[in-house]
Amino acid sequence: MKQRMNFLIRITGLVTMFLYCTHDLNAAVISVKKDGSGGARTSVYAALAAAQAGDIIEIADSQEYVEDVTIVTPGITLRAAAGQTPTITAANLAERFAAIGVPGTDYAGLVVQAPNVMIEGIELYNPTTELNLVPISSVVLIAAPAVTLKNCRVKGPGSGVPNDHLGILAVTLSTAAASVRVSQCVITDCPYGTVTTTFNPAFPAAEMTVEDCTIIGTLVGVQTHDGKTTVTNCLIQDSTAQGVQVGGGQVILESCRIAGSADKGINIDYDPNYYGIEPDVTVTHCRFEDSNTAHIFIQDGKLSVSGCIMTFSLGRDLLIEADGNFDVVVKMDHCDLYQAALGAVLFQKPGSHTITATFTNCIVTGVEGFVNNSFFDDLDIQAFVVDHCDIFVDNPDFALINVTGTNNLFVDPQYEDTVDFKLKATSPLLKAGTNGSAMGSHGAREQGVENWGMLQP
Repeated sequence: MKQRMNFLIRITGLVTMFLYCTHDLNAAVISVKKDGSGGARTSVYAALAAAQAGDIIEIADSQEYVEDVTIVTPGITLRAAAGQTPTITAANLAERFAAIGVPGTDYAGLVVQAPNVMIEGIELYNPTTELNLVPISSVVLIAAPAVTLKNCRVKGPGSGVPNDHLGILAVTLSTAAASVRVSQCVITDCPYGTVTTTFNPAFPAAEMTVEDCTIIGTLVGVQTHDGKTTVTNCLIQDSTAQGVQVGGGQVILESCRIAGSADKGINIDYDPNYYGIEPDVTVTHCRFEDSNTAHIFIQDGKLSVSGCIMTFSLGRDLLIEADGNFDVVVKMDHCDLYQAALGAVLFQKPGSHTITATFTNCIVTGVEGFVNNSFFDDLDIQAFVVDHCDIFVDNPDFALINVTGTNNLFVDPQYEDTVDFKLKATSPLLKAGTNGSAMGSHGAREQGVENWGMLQP
């Protein structure tokens, strides 16, 4: 998402003071039905207008509500009644951000501007291909602390629609940092599935946690410009560009599966339109499958990868460049790098920044191993260390090129299978890692990489 919100930097007057609250034991339950039966409100807007802090708004039918929903009352729960599957479709008529320099229709869908809000069991849809003056649109915009989306379906206008149409946007617009937990949701048909950002550097950083979700059919599944995004036990599949895109800030991925990315599984490339927040990415116990260019690409910041499986990249498992804005530090430990079409790890495009790359306890099979391409330009990488790894490749002359290598093996790893990559009892790698650990992902923890039973669209 291109950052074109310079006018927001001039915000000086918009500081919204929120009261933190929990649900009162005597909270009212306000029913919503299209037919108004039983005294129910006939719109979500009417129910919100009647609600007080801590109340529950329950949509008691499976109808479509075409509304621009805005939640400004703390502690509200907006949920589907048991057995119902309502849809809130953005009407795209509201003008909610003129006070902060965004006049006109905001195309922001459902907007949460109050803390401790829960949205549960609802399909949220924004079909618009229009953009506001930022210019973006979104299905859900979170600008408040402690917001939760649970068991929802978030749907946009389609991954092939051009421009910056976002699924769930966590954005700090005041002195209260935006934070959202997205749990057991399906996010689909959005050019950008989730986006975490803070448009004004004077405001605290936004945070998003995505857990037990399926993100499918997006251009980019998860995007972070600054702030922090944590993604746990999620399936990110069939992104038409990147599964995860990191333009800055902190990203943590744990026990995720990133499959079928048309470009890169993870793209770590600083976006200079933001505020100098160095990318810092940690990936543990994840599985990468069938990325087109690379499972992970980095040219800025820090990357730590451990206990991961990477299979059948059509390019590289890991591609490192040095022509970005920050020094590059890469650490990879106890990973299986299996059958990348062009080879496992390549360093190329030396630039003005230093690179330190350290690989330990990894198993590499396929065409090539660890290649420092600056060797061919008579340039030296600052540090490219491969220690206690097994490099069993088709081209042994390209197992280790311009790399400092110690305690390495060049033998068949003897996998039991190439699904979970356990080693046979006869494998020479079972105790060949550091401190007598097994090489590969099963040396990182006994059970290896998780299996994913995700929600499906």
